[in-house]
Amino acid sequence: SSRFSKRTFPQMLLQQGISLLRHDNRPLDFRVHTNKDLDGQWKVTAMAAKVAGKGSVTTHLKNGGEVKSLEEIFPEPALLETYQSKLEQAALTLSQAVDTQIDGIVAEIGFDFGIDREGRVWFFEANSKPGRSIFIHPDLKKFEQLTRKMSLLFSVYLMEKSILDEEELSYEHLL
Repeated sequence: SSRFSKRTFPQMLLQQGISLLRHDNRPLDFRVHTNKDLDGQWKVTAMAAKVAGKGSVTTHLKNGGEVKSLEEIFPEPALLETYQSKLEQAALTLSQAVDTQIDGIVAEIGFDFGIDREGRVWFFEANSKPGRSIFIHPDLKKFEQLTRKMSLLFSVYLMEKSILDEEELSYEHLL
C-alpha cells in the first residue's frame, strides 16, 4: 500500500490478514484442548468458540469477548460436524507434531485456531499450559473435568510405563 511505501520496519513482523468467520458481526476464533489418555494417545477433550467483544478485534474475555459452544456458532448439524472435524484433525495432527519436537513430557495442549470465510483452518497459537477460561461456559464445564481426568490418566500411563521399563531392565540384567 502507498501508506507504507516510504517506511521501513526493521523491528516488525507483518502477518497476512485473515478474513475470519464472524458471529453477530464480530470476529471469532476457536480453542481446542488435547490431552494424552491412559494409552499415551492424543485425544481432543474440549472445543469452544471465542467471540470478540463489541468494537474489539481480540477474543480475550477481559476485552469483552465471549465463550460460546460450537453448537451456538454452527446450529446447522452438517456445518457443525464439518468444522468440528476440521478443528479436531488440525489439533491432533499438531499435537503429534509438537510431541515429536519437544524434549520432555507434554500431556495437554490448548490450540487457538481461526477459520476463514472459505472454511480453511488457520493455526494461531499452542500452549502446553493452556488457559481455562473457556470452561466458564455452562455447556463446557463437563469438559473441564474431562481435561483434568485425562491428565491423571496419563500420569497412570507414565507410572505403569516406568514400572514396566524398570522390570524389563532388571530382567535383561539377569541374562
